[in-house]
Amino acid sequence: MVPRLALISAAAAMILVAQFVLVALGGTTRGPGLTLLAAVVGLSLSIGVSLGLLNARRIWSKCMPLGTYRWRTDYRWFPILILVSSVGPALYVLGMQTVLFTAATGVLGVCTTIALGMALFERRARCYLSVVRDSAFWPRWVEYRVELRHDPSAR
Repeated sequence: MVPRLALISAAAAMILVAQFVLVALGGTTRGPGLTLLAAVVGLSLSIGVSLGLLNARRIWSKCMPLGTYRWRTDYRWFPILILVSSVGPALYVLGMQTVLFTAATGVLGVCTTIALGMALFERRARCYLSVVRDSAFWPRWVEYRVELRHDPSAR
């Protein structure tokens, strides 16, 4: 599961670096723009690692007795996504670009480091977490699996 998330994390990290370069070299910010950006990124990176560790721990604890865990997909987050996507343009129209920029940067920072937190947990627990995709049950069910790594130094 981590290699799939690592691609998303790498793309988010490239966007964050480009954003820092544009803000630092552009000279378009007046006031504490670069300091605010650094503070938001620093906080969101630590939150992302923590969320990745907790998510991997949750998946591992549900899977551990049998090695698999299947759950029905939840669509209750869709109204929240719709609300957030409709509030963003409204904030832009109201002139709150700084708030919108700060929130978007924070979300991007969290997305950058979730895979790192999950990779740290996989390394510590000596296992691989994976999502099983089967076209027969994929739209309705999600199945996670835990495979224990064999340690070559234990021989």
